[in-house]
Amino acid sequence: VLLVLEMTLRANEIHDKPIVTMSMSNLGTATRILGEQFGSAITFGKDHEASALGQIDVRSLNMMLKIIHENN
Repeated sequence: VLLVLEMTLRANEIHDKPIVTMSMSNLGTATRILGEQFGSAITFGKDHEASALGQIDVRSLNMMLKIIHENN
């Protein structure tokens, strides 16, 4: 997970285009919440059933991202 976030940060320093990264599993949940802070252009959450491990309910994800954006 830390490597994915580090590589996202580096890729944004090198490339002048949107980068999308995220990890799966329970550990990967952090990348779905914090990816934007490292330069990932998007994330997504689940509405009903997850299509991959580590997906967060869209309402919960929206709340967490709102808190991050308000405190940036």
